[in-house]
Amino acid sequence: MILPVSRRTVSLYPGEWLDIARLAAAGELVEGECERSFAARFARYVGVEHAVPTGTGRFALSAILRAMGPPPGGEVIMPAYEDLSVPQEVRGLGLVPVFADVSPESQGVGVQGVLDRMTDRTVAVVVAHLFGIAAGIDAIVAAARGRGVKVIEDCAHAVGTRRDGTHVGGAGDAAFFSFHSTKPFMTFGGGMAVTRDPELAARIRALVEASPYPSRADLLLRVLSTYALAAMTSAPAFPLGVFPVLLLLDRLGVDPVGVYDRAFRRPVSVARTDVRLANAQALVGLRQLDRVDGGLERRRANARALDAALGAGIGRPDHGEGGNRYFYIIFDDDAPRLRSRLLRRGVDTGRGLMRHCPAAFGLRPEDFPNTTRMLETSLQVPAHEGLTPRAMAEIAALINREAAGARPGPAGPGAERPGGHRERRWPAGAPGAARDGIIPP
Repeated sequence: MILPVSRRTVSLYPGEWLDIARLAAAGELVEGECERSFAARFARYVGVEHAVPTGTGRFALSAILRAMGPPPGGEVIMPAYEDLSVPQEVRGLGLVPVFADVSPESQGVGVQGVLDRMTDRTVAVVVAHLFGIAAGIDAIVAAARGRGVKVIEDCAHAVGTRRDGTHVGGAGDAAFFSFHSTKPFMTFGGGMAVTRDPELAARIRALVEASPYPSRADLLLRVLSTYALAAMTSAPAFPLGVFPVLLLLDRLGVDPVGVYDRAFRRPVSVARTDVRLANAQALVGLRQLDRVDGGLERRRANARALDAALGAGIGRPDHGEGGNRYFYIIFDDDAPRLRSRLLRRGVDTGRGLMRHCPAAFGLRPEDFPNTTRMLETSLQVPAHEGLTPRAMAEIAALINREAAGARPGPAGPGAERPGGHRERRWPAGAPGAARDGIIPP
């Protein structure tokens, strides 16, 4: 059997610490010439004319919205299944988040869900390419532009994701990326705002350039926290140190995601979110552009191995051909129990992948049934570039065996089918009137 494996890895490159040390010795750790070069190369990689580096993905979203100049109280439609920072940022700018339920097949919002939420107060739509799955954005863009509504692509998970051969991020009016330390393309945090519109780009750039750089101490804390996480998710630290702790937390009923958030997500976030990208982060970004496609292809190969080996009863979203396979997602009607069974056999999986944003803001979860279902049934399975073909074969066999185990349950939807798998039945789109998804400012 494979050694215990972590659900995630940190995508470092050989010689990274030497690059950082050289910049520190030259006094160019925070400010320098790499920021502009990184922006130009990233724009070419995505296939857009303009890119503006930011200290966080959240700041990239904020700068885009402020540069667009929507009126106070304007409504912004977005997925109900999303990182909570997105609606928080929207509401913080005096705008009104309006949530639409998601599709389990795409993990995102379709054009009908957007149309159902549109009013004469709608100013923008956020379309998320969640988990690196390219959203069907063309119909949404056409519907929005017909009403004078801006479209912002959430590409926080989507570096390297393409749809019909074209990188995501260029179909709407603007897009934002996140380079958090656990993503396949990472710069110790950081982000990027991209657009084809030169006037919008100039306004975004002015907002960013008026903001400070992170302090040297904040930057070093990000770097050290990332290296600590890299060490803890690699052999032998993960099997010998972290894995026993995860087993203990599981037996105690403690949520490991909460422990991770307190230990790592906070340290890698600077005190301010509206900061510029440091010179060292930009240099790391330039180096990552040289290698990102190779790492993503290894992820895709591992995901294809799971696609081929997992049984037909294992539910999965449709990643399409161009997804970067940031997360490999499976659905199971008893996800907590399956996660525990897999963990005890050495495979760390993740739950609570996104947030139920409407519920977090006090709306009724039952008005967003697919989002509720995603949270209840989704598991993130390891498929990162650090895993070998042998490991993928053993992970797939283990999932098949554990998911096929008989589980008690009533007859009807979700009941046992022959062979032990449960039938996956998903509710239709969110019920209720269009106004149900509105969050007041």
